[in-house]
Amino acid sequence: MNDETPRVNLNTADLDELQRLPGVGPAMAERILAARPFDSIEDLQRVSGIGASVLENIRRFLLPLESESEPLKMEAQEAEAQIEAEPAGPELLVEGEPKAATQSQAFWISVGFSFLALVIAFGLSLGFLALVNGGLRYANPAQVDALRRQVDGLSAQAEFVQQDLNGLRTRVDELEGLSGRVGEVEKAAAQLRSDMDEAASSIVQLTASMAELTTSVEELQSRTNRFENFLNGLRELLSGVFESE
Repeated sequence: MNDETPRVNLNTADLDELQRLPGVGPAMAERILAARPFDSIEDLQRVSGIGASVLENIRRFLLPLESESEPLKMEAQEAEAQIEAEPAGPELLVEGEPKAATQSQAFWISVGFSFLALVIAFGLSLGFLALVNGGLRYANPAQVDALRRQVDGLSAQAEFVQQDLNGLRTRVDELEGLSGRVGEVEKAAAQLRSDMDEAASSIVQLTASMAELTTSVEELQSRTNRFENFLNGLRELLSGVFESE
């Protein structure tokens, strides 16, 4: 705020005028609006963040309120005269309340930065295209139509891929639904594996028993053969005895 800026009335100033006061930012200006009306400039200390030092810093930029006494009005006039006599200098900033630009200034600053960012982005894009293509070349309508057809073809392929993806998603959902059944099958397989192990153990025992039985059968067969040989010899002996008589 410079010396040519008009002073403001606390009870009638808008948000933009309040933000022109030194050390008053958007948040503090909102609090000042919410605390209205003020009976005097001293009553401004009811606002959170405004103490005696802040009040003294902005007092000279405030118009006397109608309810203030005449001596206070004279003091404000003397403060205004002192402002005119003092050289312009940097404005003080209150700690915790940075000085904010006005809404119009903020708008034009944002517009300027946006335009600058757009110009930089456009330049970088042209530079990248020139680097990739070895220069900037103009595409004729035929080339544009060819590119458009390629884009349409890619779009159709993308739709087919999306359909396949939807089908795969359906299959995944079905597999997730079968997860419970798979658990039951795994349990049944484990039980079957245990039964197979028991059957294999039984087969081993049965094989050992069969081996023992085979040995017994062979021994019995040997005895049977010897007995048959004995009977054959006895038969021949008896036959010879009967023939001699």
